[in-house]
Amino acid sequence: MSHYIYLSPFRQSKRAMNNTSPKASHPTFQPTRILSVASSASLLNWVNQRIEAGDRILIIDFCQVMFMDSTGLGTLVTALKIVQRAEGRLILCSLWGQARMMLDMAGMESVFEIYDGPVEFENSLSSLKSN
Repeated sequence: MSHYIYLSPFRQSKRAMNNTSPKASHPTFQPTRILSVASSASLLNWVNQRIEAGDRILIIDFCQVMFMDSTGLGTLVTALKIVQRAEGRLILCSLWGQARMMLDMAGMESVFEIYDGPVEFENSLSSLKSN
C-alpha cells in the first residue's frame, strides 16, 4: 500500500494534483516545489509517524521539488538520523536541479541512498531478492 503525502506552501499545479509517476510500495513523502523551513516540520512529523507505525524503508520523492535551502538539507539529515536510529533506510529519489546541486555542494551525496526514481529503488530491491 502506498502512502503519498503532497505538501506545498503554494497552490499545486495540475501536474502535482494529477501525479502520474509510478507509486512505490513503501511509504513515500513527495514535497512540491520547495523544501525549506515551511515544509520541514511536516517532513519530520511524517518520518516520525511512519517509524512509529513500524515502517523501516521510507522514500522521499523529489520529482516536484525545484528548490531546497539549507534548512531543507538540515531536515534531511535529521530525518536520516531518525530512520537510522530505528535501523531503517531513508531513500531519496528523483533529485534534480538546484536541490541536487545543494546536496552535491554540501558533500552529502555519499551520505544518502539516492535513486533516479521510486521504480529504480524498487527494482534494486527485486534484483537483490533474486540473487
